[in-house]
Amino acid sequence: MKKIITLNMICFIICTSFNNPTTTTDYRNAYTGTYFCNRMCDSYSGHKPGENSKSDTISIIITKDAVDSVLQISIEQRIFKIKLFNKTLQAYPINGHYGGYFFASESIEFYFANGRAHSCKIMGKRK
Repeated sequence: MKKIITLNMICFIICTSFNNPTTTTDYRNAYTGTYFCNRMCDSYSGHKPGENSKSDTISIIITKDAVDSVLQISIEQRIFKIKLFNKTLQAYPINGHYGGYFFASESIEFYFANGRAHSCKIMGKRK
């Protein structure tokens, strides 16, 4: 009886050691890619609200960061690092003035502020 149990354990160890491990997929892959977006920016200069509003279209690129749960959003020359919590985007590290959320894995709303007098909101879909 002891020989059978020992033999079974040895066979199990040998069989499982040659088994290729399954590759795990990173859940951030669903959010990476190029997004075509509308950008609406407001600047306050001490005059009427909305006087210095600007609207245009841009492409943004979302990639994975080396840190787990962190994505990088590239908007023109700037790179924002964001932490992903259940489709909600939070600034990473916490002291940033930006955030947003994903409607689905292919739609995004992102906002950021360059100080107190300038802010932008970006909404778009993946290409």
